[in-house]
Amino acid sequence: MATFAWPICLCVTLLVFCLLFRNQIGHFIERTKRITKEGVEADSRTVNTQEVNDIAKPSPADELLKMFDNQLLVEQEGIIKGFLEQNRIQNAAERERVLVRHLASAYLVLRFESIYKLIWGSQLRALELLNENTPLGVLLPALESWYDLGKTLEPELYANYTFQQWYGFMESGPLIVNKAGTVHITVMGREFLKYLVQARYSLNKRG
Repeated sequence: MATFAWPICLCVTLLVFCLLFRNQIGHFIERTKRITKEGVEADSRTVNTQEVNDIAKPSPADELLKMFDNQLLVEQEGIIKGFLEQNRIQNAAERERVLVRHLASAYLVLRFESIYKLIWGSQLRALELLNENTPLGVLLPALESWYDLGKTLEPELYANYTFQQWYGFMESGPLIVNKAGTVHITVMGREFLKYLVQARYSLNKRG
């Protein structure tokens, strides 16, 4: 069997190649005038070198997939495909809708996890205050009182951490927004708090 393994693999590879690029190969055959010992002579009026090169050129999708190519990802792809098949989501447009939604959700989870890892307890309490005062918001000095409380409880943490830095962390989230001196919680901020409740994360953090 080992003697025939390589020819069989080669035949399968050629078959797949022909199926994938049958249109391009067909056009090339149509342009072929004759075969000589020097090679293939084609109609000079229609030969396009770029067209021939494009047959073996990887697609933009293939180039992107190479960046994330490993066995674990391939296994996970199989799980996702199985999930789609199980739920009978076979239409290409419907699959795109489902996959884009799941991708967006996964991205937000990563954002929320990253924010929770860095955010301090006083900032979480400030977000709670803003959430409770939706849609009116609160004046900036009301948030500064939460900063002062955190600084009193954790002076070492706040030694080189100004109010502007404390406030700026939430604003860059963007978890909050300042509108003419009145601070409001953003959609991101509300969804972040909702995520913490769903994940059963504590709001009693240091800082």
